[in-house]
Amino acid sequence: MIGAILIVIAIILYFKPRYRYLSYFLYLSFMMGGLNLWTDTVTGIKTMDMAVIYTFVISAYLVFACKWKIPKWPIKKYYIAVLIVIVICVLFSYFHYGLSPFQILQGGRSYLLLFSFPILIKANGTELRKVLKTLLFFCVVTSVLYIFQIVLKRPLMPYGHFDFDSATGLPRFYNMPVNLIFFLTLSFLLPKFFKGKTWVYQVIFFVAMVCTLGRTFIVTTIATILLALLMQGKMKRIGIAVSALFILMLPFADVISDRFTGAGGTSDFTQIANGQYRDYGSGSSGTMVYRFAWVYERYDYMRKQPLDEFLFGLGLVSDSQPWVLQHYSFSIGIINTDTGEAYQLGTPDISYGNLLTKLGMLGGIIYIAFALGLTTFLYRSRKENVLILISSAIMITAFLNSFSGTTLSDPSNFALIFFIMSILYRYNSNSNKTQLIDDESSTH
Repeated sequence: MIGAILIVIAIILYFKPRYRYLSYFLYLSFMMGGLNLWTDTVTGIKTMDMAVIYTFVISAYLVFACKWKIPKWPIKKYYIAVLIVIVICVLFSYFHYGLSPFQILQGGRSYLLLFSFPILIKANGTELRKVLKTLLFFCVVTSVLYIFQIVLKRPLMPYGHFDFDSATGLPRFYNMPVNLIFFLTLSFLLPKFFKGKTWVYQVIFFVAMVCTLGRTFIVTTIATILLALLMQGKMKRIGIAVSALFILMLPFADVISDRFTGAGGTSDFTQIANGQYRDYGSGSSGTMVYRFAWVYERYDYMRKQPLDEFLFGLGLVSDSQPWVLQHYSFSIGIINTDTGEAYQLGTPDISYGNLLTKLGMLGGIIYIAFALGLTTFLYRSRKENVLILISSAIMITAFLNSFSGTTLSDPSNFALIFFIMSILYRYNSNSNKTQLIDDESSTH
C-alpha cells in the first residue's frame, strides 16, 4: 500500500514543475533501495518495480510529447548498443529458453532502468541542488543509525541482517548508507556545500565507512577521494585532505589493520594468482577467492554450451523461479534458505559474474564497453563542474569496487550519475550556469 502511494505521488509530482524535484528524489530513492529506509518490506512493493513503473510511465509521456531524446554525446553509440543487447537477451530468453514474459521481466527488470537516462538528464539546476540536499540529509541520518547499530549490536533500520566479522569481532551490517562515497568525496572537494560544518559530515561519513568493514569499499572510498582531488589539481586541498584522512583513521587503526590482515586479504590474492579458484570447494562466502570461483564455475559451464548460450547468457530469470534449479546445479554461491541450494544466476558479491550469467560473454562485454564509454566521457568533461569530476572518479573506482559488489552490473547504480549529467545536457562549457551548488561548484 505504501509503495503504491509513493509511486502515484512520484508520477503526479513530475507534472508539477514546482515540486518536480521531489519526484526526481523519490525516483532516485526507488533505484537506491529506498535509501535503506523505505525498503521492499516497508513499501509492500519492490522498490525496483516502482522504479521500472516510473521509468516507463514518464518515458511514454516524453515520447508522446516528443521530448524523449538521447544527447549527441560520444557515449550515444554505446548507450544504443547496450539497449540493443538487452533487447536481444530478452528475445533470446523467450525463444531459446522458453521463459515467460513475467519471468523475463522479473529477472531482467534492473536492466530496464537504463531507460532512466533520458529522464534524469532533463533536470534543471534548481532541481539538482534540491535533490542533492535531500539525499545528503538522508545519508547523514542513515550514517548515524548505521554507526549506532554497531555500538548497540542490533538493527535500527530495515534489512538489519548482520553477522560477526571473524577478523575484528564486530557486527557487520549490510544496510550501509547510500551515496556515502559521493558525499564524503564532495566534502573534500566542495566544502562550501556543507555550510561551514564540513568536519562534522566528514567524521560521520568516515566512521560509517569504517563500520562497513568492507575492505574493498574502504579502499575504493579513499581512492575515490584522492583521485578526485588529483583530478581537481588543487595541491593545497590534497595536503589538507591527506592530513584529515590520517587523523580520522588514527582512532580506527586497530580495526582497519585487523580487517585487512585478519581476513585473509594477502592469502586471497596469492590463491587467485595461483589459479586456486578453479578447484574451489567450500569456504567463506565474501572472500575474493570465493568471488572468482563463483564466476569461474559459471564460465566453465557456459564455454561448454552452444555458442549462443555462451554469447547471450543463461537467461534473464530470477533465482526465485523453480525453472532455475531445473536447469542449473552450480555448487558455489550463497545458500538460498528456501531451497537449500546455492543461488545459481545472481550474486551480490561480484558484478562480472552477474553480467556473465545474465547477458552472456558478448552482452557483458558490450555492457562493460558502455560503462567504460561513460567513464571516459565523464573524465573528458571533468572540468565543466565539480560534480562531473566526482562522478568521473566514482566511475573509475567502480571497476575496482565491482569485485566485491554489484556496482557495475546493476544499472540503478548509475542513477545519480545520470542525474548529475543534467549539468552537461542543459548548459554548455562556456556558461556560468554550471555553478549550480552555492559557490565554488566549477572546477575552474
